[in-house]
Amino acid sequence: MTTPTRREGRCVWLREAIAPGETDAPRLEGAQRADICIVGGGYAGMWTALELKTRNPSLDVAIVEADICGGGASGRNSGMVLSQWAKFAALKAFCGEDGALRIGQAFGKSADGLEAFCKENGIDAEFRRDGWIWGATCAKHVGSWKGIIDTLAKSGVHPFREITKEQIAEFCGTTSFLAGIYDPTAATLHPGKLVRGLRRVVLSKGARIFENSAM
Repeated sequence: MTTPTRREGRCVWLREAIAPGETDAPRLEGAQRADICIVGGGYAGMWTALELKTRNPSLDVAIVEADICGGGASGRNSGMVLSQWAKFAALKAFCGEDGALRIGQAFGKSADGLEAFCKENGIDAEFRRDGWIWGATCAKHVGSWKGIIDTLAKSGVHPFREITKEQIAEFCGTTSFLAGIYDPTAATLHPGKLVRGLRRVVLSKGARIFENSAM
């Protein structure tokens, strides 16, 4: 017996993303076996399932989710797709220059990957390449980004460009910022539509999903 997917009481992203008449995946009942069981049907769990099925379509992959896929943080995040270059100094301290560069480059390509994934799978996640601005609203904060710019430059990386008050106003429609730096690779999207679209793709690849199944 299928259960209608609940929209009431959920965040606005999921209320918009869950289609009328949509039903939950079956609840986990009785003994089940799988090659790989993934606990949690958020972004991490479903991307893992998709990657496993892509690498080896014969794998029997099962996802066990206490609510519905995307019902937690994945379906109600900010919808901002950001690189991690602004965190480069912390990454470098944690995993060294080579590791920080690998992570930064991977995150820097994430918007391209998400845009391509949505196009390939017919997911209207309202993807927009808006970019990201680190701006200063008072004179004391102007140039607060200089340290990270210099750190990145020493590693041969230049992901940001400086922009003026006038350019920020043109981008954002606000005159509150005095100056800033701009990352053109960043994007925004509808997290509810992305996570529910990802669920559809995971099911289409043959992974099994058990919803409303707490562990």
